[in-house]
Amino acid sequence: MFLPVLLIPLAAWVWSRLLISRADGMAGTWSRTLILLSGWMVCITEGLSAGYALEQQWLMVAWVAFLLTGILLLKDRTLLWTFTLPAIGKQERWFAGWILLVLMLTGVLACVAYPNNWDSMTYHLTRVEHWMQRQTVIHYATNNVRQVSQPPLAEYWILHILSLGGIDRLANLVQWTAWLISMISIWGILGVWGMSRKVQWSGVLLAAALPMAILQSTSTQNDLLAAAMMLQSVYWAFRVRNGNRQAVWWMLTAFSLAVFTKGSNYIYLLPVLPFAAIWVLRQFGWSCWKPALFGLAVLLVFNGPHWVRNHDTFGRWTGSDKTLVNDSHDPNQMLAVFLQNLAMECQTPISGWNRALTNAVMEIEKGTGVLPGEPTINWAPSPSFSVGMSSLHEDYTGNLLMVILSIVSLFILAGRYRKHPAVTLALMVVSMAVLFSLLLKWQVWHNRLHLPMLLLFIPAVAVALQYLHQHVRTGILIVVAAASIPWLVFNQSRPMVGKESVFRHYDYYQYFFNQPELLRTFLQLAAVADRNQVEKLGWATSGDAWEYPMWRILQDQEPEMRHVLVGNETRVFERSAWQPEGIVSNRAGLVALPRLQCHGRNYYRTYTDGQWAFFLPEPNL
Repeated sequence: MFLPVLLIPLAAWVWSRLLISRADGMAGTWSRTLILLSGWMVCITEGLSAGYALEQQWLMVAWVAFLLTGILLLKDRTLLWTFTLPAIGKQERWFAGWILLVLMLTGVLACVAYPNNWDSMTYHLTRVEHWMQRQTVIHYATNNVRQVSQPPLAEYWILHILSLGGIDRLANLVQWTAWLISMISIWGILGVWGMSRKVQWSGVLLAAALPMAILQSTSTQNDLLAAAMMLQSVYWAFRVRNGNRQAVWWMLTAFSLAVFTKGSNYIYLLPVLPFAAIWVLRQFGWSCWKPALFGLAVLLVFNGPHWVRNHDTFGRWTGSDKTLVNDSHDPNQMLAVFLQNLAMECQTPISGWNRALTNAVMEIEKGTGVLPGEPTINWAPSPSFSVGMSSLHEDYTGNLLMVILSIVSLFILAGRYRKHPAVTLALMVVSMAVLFSLLLKWQVWHNRLHLPMLLLFIPAVAVALQYLHQHVRTGILIVVAAASIPWLVFNQSRPMVGKESVFRHYDYYQYFFNQPELLRTFLQLAAVADRNQVEKLGWATSGDAWEYPMWRILQDQEPEMRHVLVGNETRVFERSAWQPEGIVSNRAGLVALPRLQCHGRNYYRTYTDGQWAFFLPEPNL
């Protein structure tokens, strides 16, 4: 029964009514609502987790209490202002209509399509299943350390949705909602700068036409939520810049939630902090210790428990993989990473252009003394650098038009609007890109990590476009919107039309869109578990193996699933007293064995299919 999940949108609506303010407008109201609900959700998750009580009934109690509190407060409050839709011109109506159409199509797709993103199958959704089974978010033994080490805000939202609703398709709405709020925040930032509605509509249209955002809006990744939290941080920072002292509390809370969403936000926040500190100092003077203390407090409240769990397990607060960090910070090597990241955003359907761009980057690297595939700045598991064909996949797609507009905008802003706050934002984003290239090794999947930077830069682009002739500006926006249609309709993982359309296939088939060869294997493995009435299923897999589909296939049997034969730091949580009644493995060293031993018990291989095998316990003689 999915009705309990409606408590979340109901609570959002009630509290948004409480937070309405004429001064803040729609953007400020929904930003506050997102921050407030996210903070509440983190607190009840950690609180219930401490008592091993993360289950539907207690989550319902928490959300009902939150909803009733809002209703009681709303009952005693006179609403001084509410949202009104201003009259808009013909062009703005066309823009609004297109944006609404995009949101409707992606919203329907998000509700219909089953999750199938690679990372979701390996850790985003898998960690949620482990939390629900264990009724706690404390670390556990796992062969995929990302299931426990990564910042979990997006997965906390998914945890609440799945616990209350039980329908995993609804988990896609976390990203979709984050995209919607990102658009509202872009509108808000431009409003804080005093820009006209035409400029605001331009910014929202650019966000609605961004290829990577379109693809991710129907997935269960976390890049759009990471971008949304960064946009909240920047929005409130500019409110502080404009003299709003109350905005500082929301800004600092948004900072804390941003780093609780994704590790790359640590990097993206660094260029924002100096500007924010200066603006806070201007507003508070010697009393700036008060917001500083508040910021430290909310940072520890939201991130502290997860940091402690990571430190106790990995010896590092962030738990991040140290192999992802550049071994060298040489300027030439940083330039190489920067150019490779930029080139990957410029992929086109023209193979000759892509080859020329690849060769140009490699020639520049060669001229600066950087070797092709230099291991100190290129992540080993990633394929070698090469600009591929334009992709419709959420892990690889580029954003060529946005890159071109961003570069052109930099020249326009530098020449015309040097004192405009858009220049400050542009400086922030460029600094983010430089730090990103300085600190992280290049990998082919970086395009999705660039999404927060691209969305953050859109307000600056919208300001720069107003310098152009009206017809030129309108033509650019129409081209950008029209060019986004392939990503909207032909999403490689969740296509709307064609023989692979999500409207034509059942759930199991959709789970394996990105790994179709695994469908038969997982069904066979599940059949072996079901036939042998396995109630304790061990998972002895590699560090990036698919796992989530097995949870869904066996959801009626509800076996207890744990990782076994763990070889990383989380092995301290593996309990030898727990003896599985069956073991699934895709490790080459184990699959090839006719027998293996686990927790003092012998197992024999009863089924194998390619790289996967199923082991059953040998009978006691």
